[in-house]
Amino acid sequence: MATKSKKDVRPLAVRQSSSADTAFGEYDFKDVVVLDSDGWETDGPDRLICSFYYENSEHPEGDSIRASFCVNFKAGTDKVKEAYPNW
Repeated sequence: MATKSKKDVRPLAVRQSSSADTAFGEYDFKDVVVLDSDGWETDGPDRLICSFYYENSEHPEGDSIRASFCVNFKAGTDKVKEAYPNW
């Protein structure tokens, strides 16, 4: 007998934040060393954005550099449509 998968009953914002965490964690930043990140903020409908900080490859001992990571979702869902850094 097949079992039904359980529906995620968490609020959409919580599910989107979780999906955004996964997208950020799985993103291939190539040679960029990410040092830290802030929490997610809503940036319009079905879009989350967070600031992250990465190592200055020319001056690793200096201050880190700030950038943003954007995650867009399919309308009204927690399905990631696109995820990318905004340098």
